[in-house]
Amino acid sequence: MKYLLLIPFTLFFSFFADDQAIARQQTMTFDANTSMLLMEFSAVLMVENDQLKVQAVIGHGNTEGDQLKKDDLLIMMNGKRPKDIASIRSLYESIAAGEEIKIGVRRGQESLILRAPKSDPNNPVGGNRMVMRMETDDASGLKIIASLGLAIIDRDNKAIVEEVLEPLAPDVIKDLDIAGYQLSSVNGTEITDTETAFELIEALDAGSEIKLTFNKEGAEKSVTLPKPEGRGRIMIGGN
Repeated sequence: MKYLLLIPFTLFFSFFADDQAIARQQTMTFDANTSMLLMEFSAVLMVENDQLKVQAVIGHGNTEGDQLKKDDLLIMMNGKRPKDIASIRSLYESIAAGEEIKIGVRRGQESLILRAPKSDPNNPVGGNRMVMRMETDDASGLKIIASLGLAIIDRDNKAIVEEVLEPLAPDVIKDLDIAGYQLSSVNGTEITDTETAFELIEALDAGSEIKLTFNKEGAEKSVTLPKPEGRGRIMIGGN
């Protein structure tokens, strides 16, 4: 039972080569104490600045109901105001399958009421496995640095940013616009492969300073930030 409490859902990140002959799958397991998958709205909720915030919208969700968007704030569920993950989970579990879930949402300056019927837990809409896909020329040598939201891949003795994963990346990383850039150094250490980058960053404690330098065709971008707390665990499997 403790295992189920710690691992309530898994998000699957699939990476496909252009010829579809090679595929690798990354899975992320989230902690039930800090996150919740609201299946009916395809949304991953986390607490940020004492508010329930949509950190990711993934998959197709419940086509019968309204949809949340990333960065929406969840204010109310069925007339009650949840304050944290535990309270919204309790509210959600008190609603019977088939009954309407009505949520109050703040989207920027706009206030909305969204509705969706609750899924049958024995036959959930979209299941508890949500899929994100991205295309890559070659799925070998791929690493995901979850704390920074970076998918990096080995190419020509370089660690290349294949994609910035929006649900995971800190704002300072997202603002850099570095997809396709080489990750050339971490805290002054030259990077020539993804394994070195991964090990250097994973060895740092949360809150430790990280200086990252990126290069592409003579252009350089750099950023210094405290290492964020990890939002999940990454397990790697193959297709």
